[in-house]
Amino acid sequence: MKSTKVMKTTNVETKDPVCGMTVDPDSAIHAERDGRTSYFCSPSCRKQWLATPAGAKSKGESKGESKGESKGESKGESRGKSL
Repeated sequence: MKSTKVMKTTNVETKDPVCGMTVDPDSAIHAERDGRTSYFCSPSCRKQWLATPAGAKSKGESKGESKGESKGESKGESRGKSL
């Protein structure tokens, strides 16, 4: 009996945190910071991200939104009445 290897693909896309380009995590270059993995469209975007201090926003990250957070769910944003 012949064995067949099956490759798993995720069909998940994410955004490069520097330029905002959509990338495929299965084939994109990546780097880790603070236990999180970020994916990049090119070595130059990865290099720029690594040179940016942790916590600083890159051009590809909108104000109040970082990788893993969707619009309307940024840190510090409260719902309901403001104090």
